[in-house]
Amino acid sequence: MKTTNQSKNLFTIFFKNLKLTSYTIINKFKNNSSNDYDFDPNLAIDLMFFFFFVVTYLTLIGFNPCNLLIFIDFILFFFLIFSLFITSFNFRFSSNKKILYLIVTKLYIIFMFYMFVFNLWILFIMDGADITFIFQNFLRIDSYCVFLRLFISLIGCIGFFVLFFHMEKIEENKVTVEIPFFFGFSILFLNLLSSSNDFFVLFLFLEAISFISIFFIVSNFSKLSVEAGTKYFIINAIATGILLFGILLIYSSTASTNFSIIKGIIHLKIVHGYLESSVFCIYLGSFFIVLGFFFKIGSFPFTNYVPDAYEASSYLTIFFLSVLIKFSLFFFLLRLLFDVFIVLNYPLSILLYVVCIGSLVIGCLGALIQTNLKRFIAYSSITQLGFLLSGLACFDVFILKFIIIYVFIYLLSFIVFLVILDNTCNSEGERITDISQLRMIDNPAISIILSLCIFSMMGLPPLSGFFIKYFLFIQLFKHGLYFLFFFVLLTSVVSCFYYLVFFSQLFFFDKNSKDFSKYQFKFSNYIGFSKRKQLYLFYTFALSPLYVSLIFYFFDFYYFGDKFFESFFILS
Repeated sequence: MKTTNQSKNLFTIFFKNLKLTSYTIINKFKNNSSNDYDFDPNLAIDLMFFFFFVVTYLTLIGFNPCNLLIFIDFILFFFLIFSLFITSFNFRFSSNKKILYLIVTKLYIIFMFYMFVFNLWILFIMDGADITFIFQNFLRIDSYCVFLRLFISLIGCIGFFVLFFHMEKIEENKVTVEIPFFFGFSILFLNLLSSSNDFFVLFLFLEAISFISIFFIVSNFSKLSVEAGTKYFIINAIATGILLFGILLIYSSTASTNFSIIKGIIHLKIVHGYLESSVFCIYLGSFFIVLGFFFKIGSFPFTNYVPDAYEASSYLTIFFLSVLIKFSLFFFLLRLLFDVFIVLNYPLSILLYVVCIGSLVIGCLGALIQTNLKRFIAYSSITQLGFLLSGLACFDVFILKFIIIYVFIYLLSFIVFLVILDNTCNSEGERITDISQLRMIDNPAISIILSLCIFSMMGLPPLSGFFIKYFLFIQLFKHGLYFLFFFVLLTSVVSCFYYLVFFSQLFFFDKNSKDFSKYQFKFSNYIGFSKRKQLYLFYTFALSPLYVSLIFYFFDFYYFGDKFFESFFILS
C-alpha cells in the first residue's frame, strides 16, 4: 500500500511538472506571435493529459498494462485524426502554417515522451510484461514488444524535436505542413507492427509504412525525388510480391497465418518429423519472407534504390528512413528469426551469411568512390547493416544483446551526425551536399564533434564503436565462422579509408576556397529555448559516444549487457 501511494505521488509530480512545462512553452510562443487564431492549444493539452491520467491511474490500480498499450495507440490515432480535422477546414488557425506546424509538433513531442516513460516503467519498474493476446490473437504484447515500443517512442521524440529546425522551410514552402502528421502515423503503424502476431496484420502495417516512406521521399517536390520515389515504389512492389509468396507457402503448409500456431506446427514437422512432404514449402516460405524484409531494411540484394532515395531526400527524410523505419523493422525481423523461425536455423543462417557478405561488398565499394554526401551516407549505412547481419549469421539468441547494443551505439553517433548536417547551411540556406564542402564548416567545435561521430562509426578506440565491434568479432570467432570473421575484419579496415577521407576534408584542406561559401551551424528560433541553452543541450547530446565509452571503461561489458537485458529481453 505504501509503495502504491509513493507511485501515485511520483506520477502526480510528474504530470504537474510536465503539464506546466507544456503550458509555458505554448504560451511563450503565443505571447511572441502577432498572429490570431481560433484554436486554443491549451485545450488539446488538457485533453491529452486527461488520457494520460486515465492510463496511469488504471495501471496503478492493477489494470493490465499490456491492454493499456493498445489503448495508447488508439489515443494516438484519435489525436492524429483530430489534428487532421483542424487542417481540413478553413479556420484562421489553419491558415497560418507556422502556428499549425509548431503546435502539432510540440504536442506530439509531449505524447512521445509519455509513451517513452510508460514503456520504460513497464520494462524496468514492473520487470517486463506478461504475454497477452488481443483481438483474436492478431496482436501480442510481451516484454520484447514493449522494448520495440520503447525504441520507437524514443526515436519518435527525437524526430519530432528535429522538426523544429525545419520551420524556415515551412515559411518558404519548401516543406509541406503535413510532415508531422505522416511522421505520427508512421509511429502508430510501427507500434502496431511491433505487436503483430499474424502475417495478415504484418502485411497491412508493412504496406502502410511503405506508402508513408514514399511520401517522405517525394516530399522535396523535385524531379530527382519523384524519380527516386518511383524506383522505390516499383522495387517495393516486387519485394511485396516475394513476401506474399512466402506467406502463401507458409499458409499452404500450416493452414494458418498466426505466428504462435505456425511456430508450433513448424516445430512438430521439423523436429518430430511429422508430414515431411510439406517441409520444403516451409523452408522456401521462410526464405521468401525474410528476403522480403531485406528490402524493407535496405540490405543486399535490394540495395540499388537506397542511394537514389537518400540523394533525392532531405536529411529529415534520411533520418526517417535510416533510423526509425530501418531499425524498427530490423528489430521485428529478430522476432521472426529467433521466435517464429527459430527451428529453421540452418537454411536461414546460410541466407544471412550470403546477404551479410553482399551488403558489406556493395557498401564498402560504393562508399569508396562517392563524392556526394548523401549517397556516401547510404552506402556507409549498408556497410553498417552488413556488420549487424554478420552477428545474425551465428543464429545464436545470446549474441542478440551484442547486436542490439551495437544498434544503439551506432545510432548515437549517426543521429548526431545527421542533426549537424541538417542544421549546417550557408548564407543562402543551402545544406552540404558534397563531401568536399565539409572543409567550409566555419565552426571548429562542430568539426570535432563530426570527427568523434565518424571515429565511433569507424570503430576507432577508445570510442564506444570500437568496443562493440570488438565483442562482435569475438563472437564470430567463437562460433567458428572464420571466413566471415576475416571478411568482416577486412571490410572494417577498408571502411576506415572512406571515413578518413571524410575526416581529411574537415581538417586538412584549405578552408578559404572561393568555390564554396562558409557553412555555419544554426539553431532554431521556435523551440522555446535561447540559443545558449540550445548549445548546451546539443553539446551534451553530441558527446554521448564519449559517455558510452566511459561506461565500457568502468563497467565490464558482459555484466553491463546482462543487466541491460535480464529484465526484458525474452523471446518467448
